Amino acid sequence: MKLDTLDDAMELFGQIGGIGNENCIFFAQKDQAQIGVRGSVSGPVIGGVVDGLTGGIGSLVGTVADIALGPNTPQMEISKQMNLDVLNNYIQFLINETENTISIIPIRMKGVFTSKADEVKVFLESARVIPKNQIGKIEIKKFSFLTPTIRGVKFYIMDGYKLEYMVTTNFKALPYHIENFKKFNERYKK
Repeated sequence: MKLDTLDDAMELFGQIGGIGNENCIFFAQKDQAQIGVRGSVSGPVIGGVVDGLTGGIGSLVGTVADIALGPNTPQMEISKQMNLDVLNNYIQFLINETENTISIIPIRMKGVFTSKADEVKVFLESARVIPKNQIGKIEIKKFSFLTPTIRGVKFYIMDGYKLEYMVTTNFKALPYHIENFKKFNERYKK
């Protein structure tokens, strides 16, 4: 699969109902603390190269696009209904923020240290579309003073569930990443 252009990425998000009038698509990796390599910036990338570790084992309860979550969904039920735990089986992701949703597609990409994305594998069966009315807060902070180009991105789901990612501000393998993440960062940075 190719993700070299914004049109490629839009087509991919279109397959899961994760497209809106405003789209902000960027690349993210699981937060290092979640995979036990705090202090090693390359940890998640290397993990992604090693076949996504457990990349294809997520059990499926159905895609979030099929779940109509409304504002009256009981607390502590949202993340279970969406089966957000399946995202823990992956290390690399494409994220799209629209005016109504945050969509997350697990991917495995080799060649992330080069200027292009090589050998991209997409795991659409584990993609999730989260309605924004189910997200309590989006937080972006500098990851550490030692890594000035890395940001920590956290999505706090209304039931207390949290999704944590790392995003490199100067990631050049996907040409649309830098501009889109800059917009996303400006909206939510502290």
